[in-house]
Amino acid sequence: HLVGAQRRLSSPRVWDGPKRGGADHVADDGGAASGRGGSSIAVGLLTCRGEHGTDRRVPRLGVYLLFFISGIAGLIYQVVWVRWFGNVFGNTVYSAALVTAVYMTGLGGGAYLAGILADRWYREPPRLLRGYGLFEGGIAIFGLLIALLLPNLEALSAMASTYVADGQLHTLTFGSYAIRYGLATVLLLPITFLLGGTLTLLVRYLMQRDLSVAGLRIGALYGANTAGAALGAFLVDFALVPSLGLFTTQALAVVSGWVKGDAALT
Repeated sequence: HLVGAQRRLSSPRVWDGPKRGGADHVADDGGAASGRGGSSIAVGLLTCRGEHGTDRRVPRLGVYLLFFISGIAGLIYQVVWVRWFGNVFGNTVYSAALVTAVYMTGLGGGAYLAGILADRWYREPPRLLRGYGLFEGGIAIFGLLIALLLPNLEALSAMASTYVADGQLHTLTFGSYAIRYGLATVLLLPITFLLGGTLTLLVRYLMQRDLSVAGLRIGALYGANTAGAALGAFLVDFALVPSLGLFTTQALAVVSGWVKGDAALT
């Protein structure tokens, strides 16, 4: 569908997505369009059709702020998980490798699946924002469950561990390592899938049908999230964990998820 739209980029246009039968639906700047009535995106505001036919305007800056806070929470989760799993594996190198691998797998898979939903919902912008709110609520729920389970994970993995003699030393068997990695993957994969889906939903919400602003808005959104992640990584190591501990630090990320989800849903 993008190919059809790009053929018409000699002047600014608005893409209305695929029509039945495969024809592209393109509108002029003023909003006039063939077939259906066109819609435009107001400067500085996102305009979408709400309930009872009324317009609901959501400040674009507010969307960027939500994703900035999301970046802070995401890195809080990641750094805390590395510390917890370092206790489980006895080595933060293995812990960091595992958390990073699962985290990136979840981000990619979640972004792909959310993209399928976003392509179905793009004609209903409020639905995209509600979907983002539900994803954030799910992240908060899984974050709380993980925070409650992680303190008990070390004892659980110890119960499932067996050792083999290696000279004068005893080392974990392959099965013991597999159990530990499996437990960590089962715990982290669902929440990381949801984390990966948030960017895709907000990108579709911000861009809607206007391809000419895709680069600017996607870049600004990703930049806000990256700035939040950098701040979160700094705060969690130098302020939050030293003063509050691992569990309370995770609780702050959980609360921020509830707040973001509620803001998006309301």
